[in-house]
Amino acid sequence: MKLRRKIKVGLLLLFFIGLLYSVVKYQDFMTPPSSRLQSGNYYDNMPPDTSHIYLQLPLDHKDPNKGNYTGFYILSPNFKKGRPVIFQLYDNQQEKVSPFSDSTGFEEFDEVIGKSNQYVIIGNRGVPPTIFPELFDTKGNTDISKALQLYGSEQQVEDIEAVRLDMQQKGLLPSDGKIMVLGGSGGGFLVQQYLNKYSEHVSRALIESSSAPDLCLQLNLPFAKNFNESNVYGARLYDELYKNKEIEPGLNWLLFKIGLEGDTALQNSILRKEGNWINIKKHLKRLSIPNNSFVIKKIFQSPSTLEVRVRIWELIGADLIKYHPTNENDYNLMYASMIEFLPDFMEAYENKKISVPSFNINREKYAGEMMIWANTGDQDFGSSRANLLIKEYSNSKLIVFNGATHRIKKSQWHYGLLEAYFTNGFNTEDFKELLKMGDSVLGK
Repeated sequence: MKLRRKIKVGLLLLFFIGLLYSVVKYQDFMTPPSSRLQSGNYYDNMPPDTSHIYLQLPLDHKDPNKGNYTGFYILSPNFKKGRPVIFQLYDNQQEKVSPFSDSTGFEEFDEVIGKSNQYVIIGNRGVPPTIFPELFDTKGNTDISKALQLYGSEQQVEDIEAVRLDMQQKGLLPSDGKIMVLGGSGGGFLVQQYLNKYSEHVSRALIESSSAPDLCLQLNLPFAKNFNESNVYGARLYDELYKNKEIEPGLNWLLFKIGLEGDTALQNSILRKEGNWINIKKHLKRLSIPNNSFVIKKIFQSPSTLEVRVRIWELIGADLIKYHPTNENDYNLMYASMIEFLPDFMEAYENKKISVPSFNINREKYAGEMMIWANTGDQDFGSSRANLLIKEYSNSKLIVFNGATHRIKKSQWHYGLLEAYFTNGFNTEDFKELLKMGDSVLGK
């Protein structure tokens, strides 16, 4: 009996230690940093070398007197000075680039573009660990207006140009200082924003699975496709639940994330309430989707995800404030999800503390080659949004692939096509021959 009692006491002690540890970790996660990396210092897991380069960037490019922050960029393996360079651009909501020094850190970026192409990736302002303490008061409250000012993509565009200039000064770029740019989803619009400001420095560009909020606004279209454009039956099922007030918290996010993988059958199964929850949770684990809406909302309210919400507000804020669906043609899983995670932004807008984001992009300024990729079954954008872009860039080619996912899942053929394009352009015989061999369904 004494042994059993000791085991019980031991287990209870372990439980309370684990609970205390979780509480401390949660407090750390939700507490804004009190300082940021200063000039001359570096992140422990990424010491500076010839491939991992730190630089000082203005907190506010419009007002350099506000001081600097320590940014960084990373060169791909086997980088050679003077050779053509591709800037892989990621906007803040993608949260892709974090400090790393091990060669395995490049695997995800190699998957985007292939190992044969030479590229650079840039640490984004606001993406952990580059969080700005200046955006939070002593109680941890967020200054949303200031966050939009300092974490906004207009600042990020200037950071990208500052990296290009730094690389040019170090002799890392070709003699003409030109680069090539690539971006997908929200990063695809960041490509458009950079070209709008610095088109003369870019020779070739690739936009993958993306859209344009300014063009959509002009045409009275949503930035992302409505639910019925990718899943007609699912939209009808959703309509029934919505009108019966049976859309539970977190369901929109769940359906949205599953749709990005092209799994409309699982969406419909959940909407019919047929799903075997054990099987559904396996899908959630595979997609890294928290299935507890409380947990998701808490994550989105943390200081480390503020930059995500800033970019989401930039891209779809104008659509969110007028999102009032009435029938199966109106439902939008992206908007229904994100409106749950931006209550403070919505409140700030209603109180006239922030405005609706707007963009003025002049795509005629860019005369270099532009290739646009889309997937037929992309829940968010697909060929319908790609067709808007192709009309705006004079020297462009649209390629639509047979695929159900949001981003194109690449084969060796896709990588060969990328290499041919970034090496010599899409008017070469190599590129044209490769295009004939692949699974594209439309090319312009």
